[in-house]
Parts: sequence; structure tokens; C-alpha cells
Amino acid sequence: MCARSLRAATGLVALLLAGCHQFQNDFNDFLTKHRNLREASHVWRDCHGAYEDQVYYIYDFGDGFRAGYAQILAGGDPCPPTLPPEKYWYIKYQSPAGRERIDAWFSGHESGVATALQDGVNDANRIPLSPYRRAQLQGQGGCPTCFPSTEATPEYDSESVPPTPVDEGVTGAFPAESTEPVIESATSEYTTEVAPVSDRQVENFADQN
Repeated sequence: MCARSLRAATGLVALLLAGCHQFQNDFNDFLTKHRNLREASHVWRDCHGAYEDQVYYIYDFGDGFRAGYAQILAGGDPCPPTLPPEKYWYIKYQSPAGRERIDAWFSGHESGVATALQDGVNDANRIPLSPYRRAQLQGQGGCPTCFPSTEATPEYDSESVPPTPVDEGVTGAFPAESTEPVIESATSEYTTEVAPVSDRQVENFADQN
């Protein structure tokens, strides 16, 4: 009974922790989205006057501008969405004037994206990688302590290297001179070798004399 109650309590705690983690993620996404829209609204307020005389539907243009600027702030790509916001799907926008307002929203979105890219805020919400990983992605090698690019070449002392053995089969290689003392012979410098004499040669020599 106690073991069953312990397992149930452990499962309940795990569910609560998982729910808290999901709640934290959702709350963080909400805060990030709210911050991006607030910053986009501040930028639109500063440059509102530059478009006031050029755009007829300035309200829809401003909505698109804020949406495009916030999209870049969130780390999104500069491409516009396929459809406008859901509020433009209603029947009152299914008219020539409604289509012009939708076009104004897309034009504002394009201007907001261009302004955000010009301000350099496209990396505001991205978690930076480690310097070693960024260098590796740029083709500059990896971590020098973990993945050495070059192996260290050992240094040798010239006096500690043994002499190279002589190869007698190689042309131009001569054996080293012998250091053993030369013993001079007491005999004559020249030696005459006498060939053996046959019996026939002895008889011929006797007949001649």
C-alpha cells in the first residue's frame, strides 16, 4: 500500500514539474512576443511621419510595418506570410477598398522588414553559439584543445641521432675506413708460384742436354 502511494505521489510530482516547465516556456514566448511588438511599435512611432504623405491607408500600413519588424526581431526570415492576418478575412474586406487595405498591410510588412534588417536586429532573439563552434562553421577549424588541427613535430638533437648505416648496394656509398692497425709482413713483397713438372717434361729436358 505504501509503495503504491509512493509511486502515485512520484507520478503526480512529475506531472506537476512537466506542467510547470511547459508553463514557463509558454510564458516566455508570450513575453518575447509582447516585447517584440512593443519595440516594433516604438520604431513605427518614430518613422510614422515618413510614410504619412505616401500611403493612403496608413493604419493598415502601420499594422503591417509592426508585424514585419517584429517578425525579424523574433529571428524569422524576411519573407512575407502567404495570407494577411485573420481580421482581413471577413466579408467587409472582400471589396476593391478592402483589397487595397490588404495591399497596404503587405506594403507595410515589407517596409518593416527592411527597416529591421537595416537596424541589425535580426539576431536579437538568437542564442549565440560558442566561439569555437562559430569558427568551425566558418571553416576556421575546431576547438584547439579538443581537436588539434596539427600534430606537434618532435625536435631531435643532432648529436643524439645515430649514424646512418652504409648500404653497399647503393652507388657512391663506401664503407667506413677500418681503424684496426695494419701489421706489416716480414716476407717478400712478391710471391712466385711454381707449377708442378710432369715426367714427360723431365725426359725432354734430359734428351736436350
